[in-house]
Amino acid sequence: MIPMVGAGPRYLVTGASGFVGRFVVDELLADGAEVAASTRRPAEAFPDGVHVVPVVEAGRGIDWSTAVQGAQTVLHLAGRVHMMNDGAADPDPIAEFRRVNVEGTRMLAEQAAAAGVRRFVLVSSAKAVGGGRPDPYTESTPCVPLDSYSVSKLEAEHVVREVGESAGMETVILRPPVVYGPRVRANILRLMTMIGAGWPIPRVGNVRSFIFVRNLSDAIKVCASHPRAANETFFVADDEAVSSSEFACHVGRHLGTTVRLLPAPAPAIRLASCIVGRRSEAARFLESFVVDTSRIRDDLGWVPPYSMADGIAEMTTWFEMAYPRGTRASRARGRMP
Repeated sequence: MIPMVGAGPRYLVTGASGFVGRFVVDELLADGAEVAASTRRPAEAFPDGVHVVPVVEAGRGIDWSTAVQGAQTVLHLAGRVHMMNDGAADPDPIAEFRRVNVEGTRMLAEQAAAAGVRRFVLVSSAKAVGGGRPDPYTESTPCVPLDSYSVSKLEAEHVVREVGESAGMETVILRPPVVYGPRVRANILRLMTMIGAGWPIPRVGNVRSFIFVRNLSDAIKVCASHPRAANETFFVADDEAVSSSEFACHVGRHLGTTVRLLPAPAPAIRLASCIVGRRSEAARFLESFVVDTSRIRDDLGWVPPYSMADGIAEMTTWFEMAYPRGTRASRARGRMP
């Protein structure tokens, strides 16, 4: 059993060494909570007082019984986000997503319920509801996920609700859109790299929701304890919804760079992206994807504590320290936002 050393509520955070997980751990510690952190990278340093729980991967076969023992709340952030060339044994992409995101979540939820965990918070994805469209998504929108990752996240939501209902464990589902902030990876990092290297960015007139990682970690903390969050699903996002081009220009201003917007038609961008193997990334850059956050605001009184300007300023400050100007052109070569 993991010893209880603090006076605050006991949380288990999975994926604690990930991009969002590190901020969630810090957020909880700042409130004086006791935190256990599960991670595949136990050698990474965590703040004093965090009990580190090493795991191989958040998939089938993981014994969570010791990690969840004594926990009041589980915050489940771990999962497979993208298919990588990681030597996965199963050639079927959705099978790998399901193995980690669905069956792994099922095992954790079942063992959490068996250990008497009061509340289970799953950080899902806004993509679980569908793809790009001009109208905002709400929690009542029928879900039509469009790729293997999104299907697995929706199935994970179903699993968590089923386990919670059968075991009497409270559950909360959070659906964030694209997350940005210090230590971000993937598309947002590539976009900053291109802007920092002076590459032109396509001019597009879409509208997208984003969320600063500190806003997301604050929302997770609220959902972990608010009485009215029990057994609910919430979209969560920043106040501002902007076009991909506007987001790029905000980044450029904070980097001290004038972003050159390229007036390229969407079909040409899609064709070029197919040629270089970046079709899905181009689609995400071009499409509109907006979520309505009225429910979490009205039911929980949650508002983002940081503006988009705050978030981009902190993210670009980190970027300039982590990636000095002389390294950016080579990193940007061959990349699309």
